[in-house]
Amino acid sequence: MTNDETASRLESAFARNSAHEPVPVARLLRPRSIAIVGISPEPESFGANVLASLESFDYRGAIHLVSRGRTEVLGRACMAAIDDLPPGVDVAVLCVPRAAVSEAVAACGRRRMGGAIVFASGFAETGEAGRAEQDALAASARRSGLALLGPNCLGVVNQVDGVPLSMGLLAPVPDRVLRVGLVAQSGAMMSAIREAARARGVGFSHMISTGNEAVVGMEDFTAELIADEPTRVIALFVEQIRRPRLFLALAERARKAEKPIVMFHSGRSSAARMSARSHTGALAGDFRTMAALVAHQGVILVESFDELIDAMALLARHRQPPDAGVGVITNSGAFCGIAHDVAAAAGLEIPPLSPSTSERLRALMPSFAAPDNPLDLGTQLMREPQLLGTAAHAILADHNIGSVVVAVVLGTPQQALDKAQAVLPVLDDATKPVAFGAIGGEAALPAELLARLDAGKTVFFRSPERALRAMAHLTTRVRARPAPSRRPASGCCPNMSRSHGSRRPEFRCRADRWRAARPRRSTLRCRSDFRWC
Repeated sequence: MTNDETASRLESAFARNSAHEPVPVARLLRPRSIAIVGISPEPESFGANVLASLESFDYRGAIHLVSRGRTEVLGRACMAAIDDLPPGVDVAVLCVPRAAVSEAVAACGRRRMGGAIVFASGFAETGEAGRAEQDALAASARRSGLALLGPNCLGVVNQVDGVPLSMGLLAPVPDRVLRVGLVAQSGAMMSAIREAARARGVGFSHMISTGNEAVVGMEDFTAELIADEPTRVIALFVEQIRRPRLFLALAERARKAEKPIVMFHSGRSSAARMSARSHTGALAGDFRTMAALVAHQGVILVESFDELIDAMALLARHRQPPDAGVGVITNSGAFCGIAHDVAAAAGLEIPPLSPSTSERLRALMPSFAAPDNPLDLGTQLMREPQLLGTAAHAILADHNIGSVVVAVVLGTPQQALDKAQAVLPVLDDATKPVAFGAIGGEAALPAELLARLDAGKTVFFRSPERALRAMAHLTTRVRARPAPSRRPASGCCPNMSRSHGSRRPEFRCRADRWRAARPRRSTLRCRSDFRWC
């Protein structure tokens, strides 16, 4: 598709109302030409960081520099103004102060650019005056078909094609497998998620900070990631779903494509919603209505940063959800009860083993031991660590079991290594979702064990309770149902509040949440002009 055709699609999308369909953002993510506006040779300046990052990623497209006061920066020629650039540059990175943003965006429109990234803050997050300025900025971009990212964002990093367009200085990271596409409305959270997930062996295809979302936002990049072949999992951190009807349609599309979406959405409390407004200008609304509807389409909604990282780590390894409950293997009788408590609270079934599996395990265990689920191997593992692998193999073969969590007290450094060497080969080869958890895992672990875990495929948890909760999130995807015939006329609104007529019922299960969220007779209206008939 030519640049003119893409620009025409953008203008058409804006004209038809981008609340109903995603705005094309391919040129933002995979540009063949880039302009860095406001370039400076000063170390750690935004423009210098973008240029250095592009060079370190060995970007092969055209790079144009714009500086009002310099004819050359870092050995590259500069143009004096955006209007001097060739027409049709794919993306402009605007490293300019807030006061210069409006004219820069207008100039990008005049040059028929595909998109622009605005790092500067001081817009909708500052109050009504800033929101009015941001609205004017968005209107200017829409008139010219400019896909504007930001303001108040960190930019985008496309690791598949080697395109880093972020204000920070970046170098290529040798991620083992680029499977997760990350979109965050908070730049700081994007950075934190990136580092925490990489420490768990998660590789990223794309990392996108959307900021205030004046024009393009989370929904548009989600649509692009659903269609992106290398991306197998989509992770979201959001403070507001601005286009709920579009997001629900995209969630359904992702579910049908078997591409899981895991989302951490802040805003459960009124204080959190006020905080979001001062941070990115988000007008977050009714959290429980949102939660019911996105879960209905198979979105995994987590409740904390740690749960997001845990779910991402498992999904990056096991895209297909478990088709049954979890099998738990431990060497602590006490943990059997803990596992039941955690699983019950998380809505995760611990089913009985099949008779054939029970008989197989009974032949391997002392006469006083019961081949149950959870399976307690007790002190026998101290003498026969290989039993851990044998038991895992047997339980993984059980048709009653959809996933396995191994939760053990590791013991001495040699005992820990022996247990890992016994069970990890079985878990690494498993086709069902598996996790290896250490009871008391916050203690220092032997270097040899850490090296073995890093070299393998199995997701390691320093808390088996977190492993069970993460497995519960994967399992709930199976319970997502096809959308009912009666659907929102123009989207379910997450901005409904008590003053707008919502009843805020207590939800007991997903079916109850779906039914309770549906108004029975009247139409609900809200500030963002979505209604549900």
